[in-house]
Amino acid sequence: MDRDAWGEIINGPGTIDAIVHALLYEKRSVIIGWTDGRATHHDVMFTLEPLSHGNLQGGLRGVGYLYVSIMRIGAFAFQLIDRPLSPDYLSEKLRVGRDTAFALAALITAIRNKLLNPGASNAAAGDGLQEDHGT
Repeated sequence: MDRDAWGEIINGPGTIDAIVHALLYEKRSVIIGWTDGRATHHDVMFTLEPLSHGNLQGGLRGVGYLYVSIMRIGAFAFQLIDRPLSPDYLSEKLRVGRDTAFALAALITAIRNKLLNPGASNAAAGDGLQEDHGT
């Protein structure tokens, strides 16, 4: 995992690789103490293919989604598709602020791309470092 000077997990190739490896090959959920690099800390959990029972709602089908939970704030399942995740959409679904949404959208997009193309380099998957705040 990539870390900042304070030991917080940050976006980067090592973070993407570690999360994808745990999800795909160890079949385990991953929880990280993550920062957007702007003094915001969130405990973020990623889950792939959880066991599901009963009738799921909101369009969920169990398989084919990356489940992202921000402890004490919100959770949502993002379909595994090869398309950038909109920070505005992510902000609405996970109830995070604008700067955090840009950084988290970059990370989730890179993780989804790597899950869809596990053999691809992080550059091809999107390294989770690009952030465009529209400024």
